Amino acid sequence: MGKVITSENSIKTIDEFWAKITINVDEVKDAFTIPTLKYAEQDMILYRHCNNGAPQLSNWLTDEILSTAQARIKLALPNSNTAERVIKVKILKGTPYIEGNVASQVDNASGLFGNYATGGGKQFYFLDKDKSLMQIIEDIPNPKSY
Repeated sequence: MGKVITSENSIKTIDEFWAKITINVDEVKDAFTIPTLKYAEQDMILYRHCNNGAPQLSNWLTDEILSTAQARIKLALPNSNTAERVIKVKILKGTPYIEGNVASQVDNASGLFGNYATGGGKQFYFLDKDKSLMQIIEDIPNPKSY
C-alpha cells in the first residue's frame, strides 16, 4: 500500500488553507474564479508547464498537457513562463489542495502578464509544505510545442 498523507491538524475550511500560505496569499486567491478546498481521494497525476531553467516542482499544477500557447492562455502564465517543458508529478492520496478555474490575469496591475493570459483552464494549488512530498515522474520538452 502506498504512502498516504494524514495529519491530526487537517485543514477543514478554505480559510484554514489560505492561512497556511505565507507569501502572496492575495495573488493566489486572485488566480482562481471559484476556488474549492479538496483532498486527493487517491494518488493523482498532475502536470507543471514551465520554461527551461525553472524548478521542477511548483505549488501550481494542472490536470492536462496543453500546447505551449494554450498553457500560456488557459493557465494565465506570466510572461516569463514559455511552457516549453512539462513535468509529470505524482500527488499522494490525502494531500490538501485548492482546485478551480484560472482567473484572467489580463488586467493584473503587476505587469507580469500579457493580453494572452485570459485563463479558463483548471488549476490546482498546493501548500509549500506538501511540495516536498510530490514525486517527479517525468520532465520532458512540451510534446505540444505549438
